[in-house]
Amino acid sequence: MATLATLWNRFGGARTAGDASAHTAALVRSSRLRPTPNEDVYFFVKRIDNSRVVRAVNPRARQRCWKFLGTGGLITLLLIGLFLPSAYGVFLGYDLEELRSQQKRLLDERSALELEEARLLSPERLQELARARELAPPAAGRVLYLSPGSGAELALNVKSK
Repeated sequence: MATLATLWNRFGGARTAGDASAHTAALVRSSRLRPTPNEDVYFFVKRIDNSRVVRAVNPRARQRCWKFLGTGGLITLLLIGLFLPSAYGVFLGYDLEELRSQQKRLLDERSALELEEARLLSPERLQELARARELAPPAAGRVLYLSPGSGAELALNVKSK
């Protein structure tokens, strides 16, 4: 097929099959090489124009296509249904871990706030604040206890009858 004789015929030699075989035979006779198999066979290339050819309509092709799409859709839904619970579990696991870390952070914050509250409400701190505002404990006779019926209705802001 791609022998020297066919290449010579294609580009510079004979244009018909009869000319090609005669030319090949003359070329073989003039050379000292023995002939190769099928050296005298010449292949012509014929141009084929399929521009006017129209494919025949297959009446079952449309039905087959819809069946294929339906089957693919059902298989996809089945796979989604099978993998959805495990994927949902993975997402819930992420949410659970996030809530645990948030709980830990809130507990740490609560501990810090309780410590701050204990520091602010300590007796030493309260006495320091009282001294800073010049507050002193009252004398023993200056304490007045208000209770209903003690005659101190004015101090209780209770309307008298």
